[in-house]
Amino acid sequence: MEVNRKNAKIVLRLTMIAGLVVIVSGCVTFRDAKESLSQLTVRKRSQPWQKSDPDDFDVMGERPASRIVARDFRPGNFMTTMRVITALKDDEVAAKKMFDEGRAIYDEAAALHAANQAVKATPLFQRAANRFREAAAHLPNSAMEEDALFMQGEAYFFADEYVMANRAYEGLISKFSGTSYLDQAEARRFSIAQFWLKTAEANPTTTTINLANKMLPTTNLASEARRILHRIRLDDPTGKLSDDSTMALGSAFFRAGRYQEAADAFDDLRKSYPGSPHQFNAHLFELKALLETYAGPEYDGAPLEKADKLLQAIVKLFPEEVERQKEYLASEGSRVRNMLADRDYKVGQYYESKGENRAAGIYYAAVADRFKDTEIANIAQERIAIVAEKEPYPEQQAGWFTDLFPEAKSNRPLIPGGSQGKVYR
Repeated sequence: MEVNRKNAKIVLRLTMIAGLVVIVSGCVTFRDAKESLSQLTVRKRSQPWQKSDPDDFDVMGERPASRIVARDFRPGNFMTTMRVITALKDDEVAAKKMFDEGRAIYDEAAALHAANQAVKATPLFQRAANRFREAAAHLPNSAMEEDALFMQGEAYFFADEYVMANRAYEGLISKFSGTSYLDQAEARRFSIAQFWLKTAEANPTTTTINLANKMLPTTNLASEARRILHRIRLDDPTGKLSDDSTMALGSAFFRAGRYQEAADAFDDLRKSYPGSPHQFNAHLFELKALLETYAGPEYDGAPLEKADKLLQAIVKLFPEEVERQKEYLASEGSRVRNMLADRDYKVGQYYESKGENRAAGIYYAAVADRFKDTEIANIAQERIAIVAEKEPYPEQQAGWFTDLFPEAKSNRPLIPGGSQGKVYR
């Protein structure tokens, strides 16, 4: 009876801990969602023409390795989660015991995996990951935790549990930024992000919550993939994959129809990684993204001006690539020039409609001079002659009223001129 009572107390305590964890994690999730929503509102107000995205709750921040997620309460992870939460800290003996057990199980699983026996290897990798997770919990901020976090990520990665693997890798990089495992961890994360993006793009209409597939996040698949790519370039800005992840991020934004964010990523790649093999594509796709953000002559013309400069830079910097893309670049160059000419011509039309014929003539002359290679230049040239024959300024409305007021007399100088001028204090 005494044993049963003790077991009942243990179960009760574990249940209370689990409930508390769920409540806390739920509150954090709700808070993050509210913060993300406010950021989304600001972005959409500033870019009203941008295509919306189904997973906009994405602040692209880092995820703490200590966070508790729903997967931690699955049958295979529940008891480990409870032991991690209640783990005795700074217990080197327990940490080493868990790590050594995890390493032995991991090596057995790796041998099976190498022998193409993935079905048998997967549960062993999961068990090994749980051991490494406990080892890290027992000895935080130590070399043991660094090794355990990396091995936990590796075990989850080969068990095809990519969400859990990424959490371990991200925790490793967050706590041990100079870790010797950095390159390998970032390579794993990059491959995970690429896999998620391909999965999301292959199923663009899928909006259901994922509860079955351990390879994928529960929600926001494409958004989480982009977040990882963004974090890779921030966590390791001089690393081997920094330019690759920036290019992949820009391409992902572009395919999602989020053209301003794509242009920003490509712009960052151009300026931050001048030696990258992605330079030509970064120039080219930033050009495409900028043209997509241009909403018409009634809106800001900065994207067009930047696109025009990019075209000039492409011609100077990439002569071989330009030769292969000659037709496309010539077409886009003509398109940009025509849109710039049309924009300035419409400004001239606006002034002409207001009777400001002198100002209209200045704009028409600028179009005729700057965009001689466009059809609009010929039209502008005709308008120059027409507005020149009109009154330069509109007729003053209610002139009788303004005549009632005397003209302002010039003020006397504060300091009289000439040799007789004196200043009195």
